[in-house]
Amino acid sequence: MKRLLKQLFQKSLVYKTSLLKFYFYGLLAFAGSFLFHAHGVTQESILEMSNHPQWVKLLRYQKNILGHYHSQADDPNFFLSKEGKHSPYKELKSFVEAYERGDKKLCRFFARQDFVKRNLNLKERIKKSDCPEYMKFREGLKRVEKVYLVFSSYHLESPASAFGHTFLRLGTSGNNQLLDYGVNYAANVTTKNALLYAALGITGGFTGNFTTLPYFYKIREYNDHESRDIWSYEVKLSDNDLDLLIDHLWEMGSNYFDYFYFDENCSYHILALLDVILYKENLIKEVSNFVVPIDTVKILKRKNIIKKGENRISARKKFLHHWDQLKDDEKSSVISNIESNYRSVAKEGVNKESQAKILETTISHLDYKKSSEILLEDKEWTGVRRKLLIKRAKLGRQKTFDDISDDEVDPILSHDSMMFRLSYIDADVDFYKMTLRTTLHDSIDYPVGQKEFSGLTMGTFSLSYREENLEIDEVNIYDILSLSPVNELEFPLSFSSSLGQKKLNIDSCFYCSTYSFEGYGGLSFSYENIVFYFLSGLKSLYFDKTDNRLRLWAGVKVGTLFQSEMFSLRVESTRVIREIESMPDFFHHQAQLSIHSRNQFFRGGYQYFNNEHSLELSLGTHF
Repeated sequence: MKRLLKQLFQKSLVYKTSLLKFYFYGLLAFAGSFLFHAHGVTQESILEMSNHPQWVKLLRYQKNILGHYHSQADDPNFFLSKEGKHSPYKELKSFVEAYERGDKKLCRFFARQDFVKRNLNLKERIKKSDCPEYMKFREGLKRVEKVYLVFSSYHLESPASAFGHTFLRLGTSGNNQLLDYGVNYAANVTTKNALLYAALGITGGFTGNFTTLPYFYKIREYNDHESRDIWSYEVKLSDNDLDLLIDHLWEMGSNYFDYFYFDENCSYHILALLDVILYKENLIKEVSNFVVPIDTVKILKRKNIIKKGENRISARKKFLHHWDQLKDDEKSSVISNIESNYRSVAKEGVNKESQAKILETTISHLDYKKSSEILLEDKEWTGVRRKLLIKRAKLGRQKTFDDISDDEVDPILSHDSMMFRLSYIDADVDFYKMTLRTTLHDSIDYPVGQKEFSGLTMGTFSLSYREENLEIDEVNIYDILSLSPVNELEFPLSFSSSLGQKKLNIDSCFYCSTYSFEGYGGLSFSYENIVFYFLSGLKSLYFDKTDNRLRLWAGVKVGTLFQSEMFSLRVESTRVIREIESMPDFFHHQAQLSIHSRNQFFRGGYQYFNNEHSLELSLGTHF
């Protein structure tokens, strides 16, 4: 009996202990819930706000095809939760808990603090003044009043900048661009090997991050050293938007992303930065799989987020604009000034207007060639420039040159980047062809807003329907033409290059797949809207149905290109020299005419290749 009573007592004790534990944990849960409620925060509200578009954009979350979140940010320190990279909810929950504790880690995340204060009604826990590193950052930007999206024009000589580049300019009070700040996103390049650079840039082998630096460094890099025009578009932001943007820049400063040349590139991340502030516009949803810098500018223009563009002319273009308007004797005087390190003066007897032109052209050449020294206030060259300016001032007001800005066209007016074309080809065997091009511009496209006498295309795919067979006709990886005409003072390199696969009739092989690479270089000469070019180089071909070996031949190209707003014409003749293989040379002659509006075009073309003739008629559109 005693043993039975003892067992009953022990069981009741266990039951009471379990019951006490249940009440204890329940009390903790209630207390935790009460604490959240006391500050207006519930688990339900955290769950709801974790799906808020601005929170998703702040953390750079994207959904995959299964609907699961994944942040594009790759620095683990960008998240407070260990699962934050894949869970907006757990990251927000961890952030709110840290916020309630007043955790000093949150000194890195003032844009996120602003979000939770606005959307979860939380009181301020960490003052900005309590974070010295942040205050130092804000102090440097205290005079910022405006934000500009900046487009640096195409630079075909550099693969990384061939499609242009976008970054932000933080405009300070005083209206002096040299005192502004630039916000740039770029890859941290770790190799000088061109092939490795391309491979790592395409596959995310580099990291990329944001940097804030004085704007005059960007002017020196793009405007002066690389002779690229810089277009600035003021972004329509309120004062609160501007504060949030600067706070978000502070958050981004310690983070990095894997850099992908074609999609998650400079322009993508600059647009994503603005997308956080203007989250209701959903800017990132507007970009295609291949992010072209000028397309991001056009997105903001379509949504009326930016104002009219302002152009900062490159130093080289300004000099050439002056040079082209000089008479022969004036050009001789400028050359004398240059050869004497800019210390000569105009000859006596020359009228004041001519003297003014000579001096202004000399100064613009000095600005072009000695841009670094002048920006860094080198005593020698700033002294030389000052003396030239004083001489010009003594001549008073003179009629010299037309305003170059009158001739400049905003690149935002260029045609769209992607292209689709339907063609009929009249050859030995007639056939039809359908072509899709991912980007950007070939030499006879609508030229407004593009680099003059140039073309750059990537990702061109063609299907042909021939003798009731549908097959791949062409896969072009890239095709570049860059013609930089010479003048009396400069002999810049003109060049062309391409890489791809195409069906050809060659060496008794009927429509064989050929894989080719070619590179040509030489000189070009221009008159008004016409350029003539003379190039030589190498062409390599591989045939898949012959002897399976790579053939390397020398070649010469001669051609002319005319561009206008209504139509463009290109005529070219190529001779490929094959004596080393005891085979006759072959010739490739072609003429192409494009009649176009901004995004639509009609084309006619003639080709003579390896003793065969063909005519092509096409209709196409850019989109």
